[in-house]
Parts: sequence; structure tokens; C-alpha cells
Amino acid sequence: MVLSTEQLATPLSDVDTSVLTKGEWRQIRSYGITTLGGTLFNAWA
Repeated sequence: MVLSTEQLATPLSDVDTSVLTKGEWRQIRSYGITTLGGTLFNAWA
């Protein structure tokens, strides 16, 4: 599935993030990630 720019720019607060682990959330906060795209194309993996 190809995601649109609009979908990638969706704030994490508008997305179901229940599958993310505590460690992933720690990294998200550490890197200041705020969008779905930032989470999908992360720099910490």
C-alpha cells in the first residue's frame, strides 16, 4: 500500500498506536517524532 503525503503527515495522536512498545515510545519521544511518517521511516532502527 502506498501512503499519501497527507497520511504520512498524520499526527500520532490521530493514529492507533497501541501496538507500539514502551521502547519504541521512548525512541519516538527521544527523537521528537510527531507523525505517522516519522514513525514508519524511523532513524533509530
